[in-house]
Amino acid sequence: MILSFLVYISLAIALFALGWHVNTREQSRVLANNGTLSFFSWEIVSSIALIVVIMGTRFKTGSDYIMYWTEYLQVGKGYGFSRIGGFESGYELITSLFASLKLHYSIYFGFWALLQASLLYFGLRNHKFLLPWLGLLLVLGPYSINWFSFIRQWVVTCAFVPMIHLIETRRFFLYALITIILTTIHISAVLLLIFYFLPYDKISSWSRKTHLIILLIAILLGLKPIWILVFKPLLPLLPLIGYDRYINMFNDLLAGNYRIVAWGPLHIITFFTQLIIVIYYSQVKKYRPNDRLLPIFFGLSFIAICYDNLFINTVHFLLRPMELLYIFTIIMLGYICDFLYNKRRYWELAIVLLPAISYVIINVVKAYIDPNAPMSEIINYHFYFLYSL
Repeated sequence: MILSFLVYISLAIALFALGWHVNTREQSRVLANNGTLSFFSWEIVSSIALIVVIMGTRFKTGSDYIMYWTEYLQVGKGYGFSRIGGFESGYELITSLFASLKLHYSIYFGFWALLQASLLYFGLRNHKFLLPWLGLLLVLGPYSINWFSFIRQWVVTCAFVPMIHLIETRRFFLYALITIILTTIHISAVLLLIFYFLPYDKISSWSRKTHLIILLIAILLGLKPIWILVFKPLLPLLPLIGYDRYINMFNDLLAGNYRIVAWGPLHIITFFTQLIIVIYYSQVKKYRPNDRLLPIFFGLSFIAICYDNLFINTVHFLLRPMELLYIFTIIMLGYICDFLYNKRRYWELAIVLLPAISYVIINVVKAYIDPNAPMSEIINYHFYFLYSL
């Protein structure tokens, strides 16, 4: 537990400090008419390097870690990939390349972290005011374990952030080309094509009352998702998209065997952060009226929030498509924190921020109290070179 606290809290504080410094330095340069800072500023490079070191040297941290670790070692020994039907071609190519070079798995995991962090920071290079809050929320917030777990899908997630500029400037062909490339890392990237065509300005122009009503409907429908039966005709399509392994799970769900996610502290924190985004958006929009990416960021986060509440009591694999959008809830929380700080509404900032960044802390404490719980091993941080000691 102590190691997990030290790693997570230290990394979050370091990313916050570096983000704060680069934003402050850029604002000083802008006021002096010296222009903005490059993406390759030493603070951003240092932030990415820290993420690479922590993500690369971890062991058994994240639900899918062992799967990726096993596949890498297996390919390195000359065997093929174990999953029936294989993985996406880009992922297999990269894994095979690293394995053929006999590189230690920490370098392999570090590469994926480098790719994710570089894409994410590059996407926010013109929004440096978000970087301090992003550092805190990405490591300590509700979706940090997802980031540590779903490596391939979070490459797509992080790549989606810089692609938002292509939506705003209506550059479809480049957007589509990048999407096709990303499908070779994780097939869920094909959904990015849908997100290009959504009416973000219209979604963001709805009143707070309308947003809250839509969210309430999603919550009520999600309590007992009988409506899931509408997807029954789509069941034969699962093998066509490589998800045939989920057919039994889906049949079980269609038979009415729903799960019930309890409203414990972690669920309450997640919902609280979602509600905060909806409540504060109109104020943030007035504060940054010329930010053309803000309506898109909000629209995607609102879709993720509603989808999450609508599907929460189904099965986990139906929530996986929203891994592509969870990053935008973190980004929107960053906007809100920046707004409250600059408006000197410090008590509100504390009320918004402290529950969000307590998520991982509570998770680690729960793992310590019940070390035999299914999630305990993957939530705690382990250095690979200390794990066997």
